[in-house]
Amino acid sequence: MAKSKNHTNHNQNHKDHRNGIKRAARRKPSSLGINPQLRKNNKYSLRKNRSKSELRLINLQVLARRWVAMVRRYQKYAAGMAQSREDGRRPAPKPKAPKKGKP
Repeated sequence: MAKSKNHTNHNQNHKDHRNGIKRAARRKPSSLGINPQLRKNNKYSLRKNRSKSELRLINLQVLARRWVAMVRRYQKYAAGMAQSREDGRRPAPKPKAPKKGKP
């Protein structure tokens, strides 16, 4: 009986480059050997002592993420509505009549 193939490197290079080969992330030095009180204080001081420009940037990033998520949800919803109309499951919405009373 013939020997079976033990190993091949076929396609591995292509798979490695599919998402790009990235540099290793830089690691923070471990703080396990440091005094626990100092570690806890350092954690809070890093969070609290940010400049106004850093805080503005963080707030803008959060707002941008929320806005992008909202747009994606709406696009998904609109695509689903269009698809269901094409399938005939749901009729097109009727225009709403204006409300009576005080403007």
